[in-house]
Amino acid sequence: MRESTPRIFVSHNHDDSSWCKAFVEALQAMGYDTWYYEGKLGPGDNFVPEIEQQIIARPVFMILVSSHGAQSNWVKKEMELAMYYQRRILPIVLEKVSTYGFINTYQHVDVIGCDPSAAAQKVIEEGLDPHYDPPVQRTDAGPREKWRLSPVRAEDPFKKFDTRS
Repeated sequence: MRESTPRIFVSHNHDDSSWCKAFVEALQAMGYDTWYYEGKLGPGDNFVPEIEQQIIARPVFMILVSSHGAQSNWVKKEMELAMYYQRRILPIVLEKVSTYGFINTYQHVDVIGCDPSAAAQKVIEEGLDPHYDPPVQRTDAGPREKWRLSPVRAEDPFKKFDTRS
């Protein structure tokens, strides 16, 4: 794997798994250290810690935007974790769908109609700078007192609004 390139997490809905797998393999063939959840854990296995560890370990969070992903609660939870850990978020648009929330605040790469290999090439050319140097980011998965903060702290998406006053 290239050392000067960012490590990448790819969030997707299981209905997009075959496209995602080919996309990840194309990124890996270009030398990018890329991870996505392949759904290989068995019944009773807890996949949440593995997904969270991979998001923590990878400064770039790509999210596949499709009709399946737009309706997926797990994709939304992964996005929340990426925001919490202040990852660089890069939406990859597979099809034209209505989206809402924070995803609309990020520049995206449109790969509508592209095969996974062409999409990977386009994402690298348009969305990733090979010399990308992310700001200091939150890196722990432990108690929230152990923080490495960037100059601007993102709002904690898990914080509940407290009405007790």
